[in-house]
Amino acid sequence: MTPAMRKEQMKQPLVFIAAITFAFFEVVRPSAVADTSLRAEQVRKIIRESQHEGAHGPGYDAESLKEMSAQLSPSDSRVLLDLYQRSSEPEHKDLGLRTGVVFALASLCQTGIETVLLAVQQNIMDEIDAINGMNLIAKTDHCDSKTKQNAVVHRQKIEKISTERRTRAQKQRQEDEKNDARIQENGLKMLHPEESRSLSRQEREEVFKRSIKAIGLDGPRTPDQEKMYRQMYEAMVLGKKQTSSGQ
Repeated sequence: MTPAMRKEQMKQPLVFIAAITFAFFEVVRPSAVADTSLRAEQVRKIIRESQHEGAHGPGYDAESLKEMSAQLSPSDSRVLLDLYQRSSEPEHKDLGLRTGVVFALASLCQTGIETVLLAVQQNIMDEIDAINGMNLIAKTDHCDSKTKQNAVVHRQKIEKISTERRTRAQKQRQEDEKNDARIQENGLKMLHPEESRSLSRQEREEVFKRSIKAIGLDGPRTPDQEKMYRQMYEAMVLGKKQTSSGQ
């Protein structure tokens, strides 16, 4: 490229950058995706083949940690997390592989600690698997003493995160139950004209929404269902009296 051509090209920096970006994604991205998919299958195979026969059949043990450590690297942490998440999905549920992934992460020592903590924070890995992973790192001879101590510290962090999460969930359940009871009570009030007048529009709408959900009118509706929906809204929320078509 001559100096003149380079100078002309740099007058259009956005076009130049766009061209480079396009070329990168067209050439590199498909290859990167293919490489990641290939590595995922390789990692899956490494995990499967590291199982050893035990009293209850094939499983993972201290020897499995050593074998996986020799074949996995910190760069595999993302792949391992993806495998864990996929093996936890209902349509791909694989408890054996999921356990193997926990051992594989433990074989990465410090990187495993960081990955497991991240998985817990993002609600990807459950508390039991995360704590098991920390315990494996803390007890194995494969990781150095500093890393093992760090695993104990992070196990406590995970337990704290889980405890706080359960506390929030319990509080939310209690609030939902209280809210449900209030809406149900308001629904009973709407059956009596005198008591119904004491309800605000918001309280009426809450009862209305709960009612249409109970009879399946909260989704797509046919013309007849839409008519019923409007009648219920006018009666329950607006307080209009319904008259029969014959009057």
